[in-house]
Parts: sequence; C-alpha cells; structure tokens
Amino acid sequence: MNLAVHLRVAGESIHTPGVVHNANETGLLINTLKDIPPGKKVVIEILFSQQGKSSHFKAVTEIAWKDIGLWDDWEGYLYGLKFIRILDGDHLKLKQILGKPLRLEETVSSDQPCQP
Repeated sequence: MNLAVHLRVAGESIHTPGVVHNANETGLLINTLKDIPPGKKVVIEILFSQQGKSSHFKAVTEIAWKDIGLWDDWEGYLYGLKFIRILDGDHLKLKQILGKPLRLEETVSSDQPCQP
C-alpha cells in the first residue's frame, strides 16, 4: 500500500506530506520527513482512488510509536498511528480501501463520529 497522506499536528497550521505503507481498522504505518514526538495528536487526510475517481478521508490519530526511516539517500521517520476519531462515512472508506466487506447497515451512514 502506498497512499498519499497529508498530516498536521493538532494545534499547528502546517500540513506535511507523507506516505501510508500499511493500514488496518485501528491505525496506520506512515513515513514522513517531519519529526513529531510520540503521544502527539495528528490530523490526517488520506488521498486515494476509488472506482477511477479521486477520494479522501480524514481522521484524528495519535502517534503510538516512532522510528528512524532510511531510504536510499535520505532520512525520515516511520510512525505507528492509532485512530482516535474517524467519522462513520470515512470509516467506511477505510474499510473499502482495506477490501473489507460492508454490512448492510453500514451502507447508510450518518457521518457521526465513530464510538471507540
């Protein structure tokens, strides 16, 4: 999985690009050049293509862990992010990206925040 992600540390206005390498329903593995300490809340927006159309979803995450990431000739950071808040509609988009089957009741969404 290589999806584009824009991230913003909660309370800051600067958006930073990154790449999602792995995802599941509880969190993400991303890399970026921005140095962020574990425990920080990060607002993410993931960009993807769905049925030939561009789409995106947003979520609030928290950095669970951090590591140095070395790629060819540059150094960045790997982060394990856990979802803190994601709207129902965006959660459905995540499930579709992951190839998870949707239950009938999930196909009609109110876009209310998901309960933990």
